[in-house]
Amino acid sequence: MSLLENTNLSFFTKLANQNRRLFLPLIGLGIALWVFEVSPVLGQDLQLGLPEMSGPVGQPIPQDSEEKDPQASPEKKVPPQAEPVQRAPAMAPQEMSPVPSQDLQLELPEREGPVELPIPQDSREKGPQAIPGQKVPPKAEPVQKAPAMKPQKEPVDSVKQKPLPKKRPAKKVVKPSGPATWAWLPAPVRDRFAVAQKIPWRERADEVLIPRTQVRWPRYLGSLLHFPVWVDLGMSFRVRYEEASNPFRTDQFGTDEQLALRTRARLGFSGQTFRFLAEFQDARAEFVDPGERVSSGTQNKNDIVQLFGSATFRNVLGTGFRTDFHVGRLTMDFGRRRLIARNRFRNSTNAFDGVHWYLDRGSAWHMRAFLVLPVARKLDGVSDFFGADDTLFWGVFYESKQIPWLRTNVYYFGINDRPSNPTSLRQHSTFGLRVSKRPKRGAFDYEGETAWQVGTVGTTGGKKDLFAHMHHAEIGYVFNIKTTPRLVIQYDYASGTRNPSGSQNETFDRLYGGRNWELAPTGIFGPFFRSNISSPGARIYFRPLTRFIGTVMVKYRAWWLAQARDAWVGSGLQDPTGGSGNFLGQDIELKATWRQSRNLLFSAGYDHFFKGSYLKNLAKIPGNPSAADSDYFYIQSEIRF
Repeated sequence: MSLLENTNLSFFTKLANQNRRLFLPLIGLGIALWVFEVSPVLGQDLQLGLPEMSGPVGQPIPQDSEEKDPQASPEKKVPPQAEPVQRAPAMAPQEMSPVPSQDLQLELPEREGPVELPIPQDSREKGPQAIPGQKVPPKAEPVQKAPAMKPQKEPVDSVKQKPLPKKRPAKKVVKPSGPATWAWLPAPVRDRFAVAQKIPWRERADEVLIPRTQVRWPRYLGSLLHFPVWVDLGMSFRVRYEEASNPFRTDQFGTDEQLALRTRARLGFSGQTFRFLAEFQDARAEFVDPGERVSSGTQNKNDIVQLFGSATFRNVLGTGFRTDFHVGRLTMDFGRRRLIARNRFRNSTNAFDGVHWYLDRGSAWHMRAFLVLPVARKLDGVSDFFGADDTLFWGVFYESKQIPWLRTNVYYFGINDRPSNPTSLRQHSTFGLRVSKRPKRGAFDYEGETAWQVGTVGTTGGKKDLFAHMHHAEIGYVFNIKTTPRLVIQYDYASGTRNPSGSQNETFDRLYGGRNWELAPTGIFGPFFRSNISSPGARIYFRPLTRFIGTVMVKYRAWWLAQARDAWVGSGLQDPTGGSGNFLGQDIELKATWRQSRNLLFSAGYDHFFKGSYLKNLAKIPGNPSAADSDYFYIQSEIRF
């Protein structure tokens, strides 16, 4: 059966009929955002699209003076390049003052003869006899045959550049900035926004904990309030509508829809040595019908995700080393974020209470270590500090960039669940290695990561020895064409338990990693984890020939259970006999992102999950999810101040 025959075509019909209450405000939001951000940019694009005109010396004519007589409009400024050409012929040659003649003489090669007298301009009419033994260069020719006149007489060059591909950099000069993008705001506000974009960036307290792209954006709010640069005041608001049909979990039925809202506010002080940061987060889900699934991954109201102090010491003891210490509640990203991540797509965020240490010597390498307690999130209210979950988590991480084609990560993570958590007692270690080469146009790139876990897992009723592993491999190529497509072939494997009733556990523990960017969208969807899976796939990224979409990604993956008798982690489904097989199905994902600026981001995506024989066999058992294919759709926008 073809993919088109399996597609649930009623998805978009239901989306239109059942959600009219949402579409009207979304349309209004879209119009507001168009006026708010896009329409001023379009106006500048139309203006920049006009062909550039050249003046007498081949320089672009400013728009103020285009096709206008300098004498007719005294308020307009005449291009300074045109002044020598217009004024020189008006001078009387015999009445030229000594000062201008000396200036002109300085521009010509030195000549022999009497230097106490200026050489008249009309000496060229007297021939060689004017100065014996010396051929006099014609003095008036530099004015009459100025190089600036040649571009004006050669329209052929302008015709060759009619598309103006090499003059496009002029857009960089008129690139939409604060005042242009926020043109509808009062002038004082626009001016403060422009100041925010020009202020030199000062490193924030969490820049060594998470990627800089998650921290660095112009602080419009702080600039509007005239805060000094060492005060880190920022806010962000994200809204995402998402809908999933024909779910695959045992606790989901029918069609789920949610409006995921997330608000973050941060206040920090960024000194040269000592820093402080407090970050508040409110994550909530609207449009949730009674009986629909709401978890701490979707809802986490009125919580504190970061509250810590830090100290930075540069050139320690004259060695050139830099070191940082962080103490308090913080968020972290490590490596490719597969095992420890600050969540981006998910509505709530992983946080940790404890200490973190950072050491580097320039950009060639760095080392990190931490000892923390993972935060147990609440659906509403501030999560308890230090020890509510009674889980101790620690690790050491090293990254080297000294060889560009062999960037290396080596890490060790340890975890120890306390007896107060009777349903999950983990006492194991994770050893990992990752090597990679960054993508580059017209070249191949690659990435490989492997992680191994040893220890014990279980409950208060009994423990089992753990031996598990996870592997990722991919190879990509960036084509050297305008849309810069990057094709990636990849494979992911995470071990499962062959005999669930045996004495050994082989299911890989995913720890606190992210998965949306590599496996499948999360939110209320999220069918796959890095536990008991085997999945080959391919994806392609490209930039369309339009400024209104930043990047488009198309993905295909096939999914199997690594062990048919082990559970499909996250779904609540398991066949201990293995009789249902291990083929979960296939999914196709389409995602588009647009980053209008560092302060305004949009994205939308669609995923169709073709359920395989495993789900179709289990669907015959009453109470299990249906065998119909699943569809997931979302649209999201985020604004930062």
